[in-house]
Amino acid sequence: MASSVQLLSSEESARLVTALRHGRSLEDATGDLWPDLLTVWATARTDTRLTVALAGRDPDAEAETARTAKAEYLRLLALGLPPTRAELIMGAGDVARRRAVPAYAKSCAAVSETTAPYGHGKWARLTPPTVARFLAKLRTPVLRCGATSVKAAAAAVGVTPQALSTAPP
Repeated sequence: MASSVQLLSSEESARLVTALRHGRSLEDATGDLWPDLLTVWATARTDTRLTVALAGRDPDAEAETARTAKAEYLRLLALGLPPTRAELIMGAGDVARRRAVPAYAKSCAAVSETTAPYGHGKWARLTPPTVARFLAKLRTPVLRCGATSVKAAAAAVGVTPQALSTAPP
């Protein structure tokens, strides 16, 4: 989502979180610092501490740290990562313990089920056999054209054109 709304700097966000933690209302806290709330909302999309403070809770409390970790794990599942890879990214050994909570386990299952069609399993890696199939398909003549397009050859072997145009680091 492209937006021309400016984001708060990390210092401005920290000041706003501090003001909210000290009991100031959002309107009072932002009235001193910014002309409108659009900047706050835009920043809250990516600033977890600010989002928690906007919900009226202390972002540094232990309970919030645990809640944030649960939300981050669900976000990774929603992006199509398998649970094992999401657990590796989280680097937390207690993900399985948190999933033992029935409501959270249901949430994890629902998110994984919803994103399954878009998950990593359909991503074709450029392995040597895949490249060989792609090159063979590229060499196959097509009626009337005399050659297969790169896009058509890539689609035939399950590789996106973007994967072919992106060189590895």
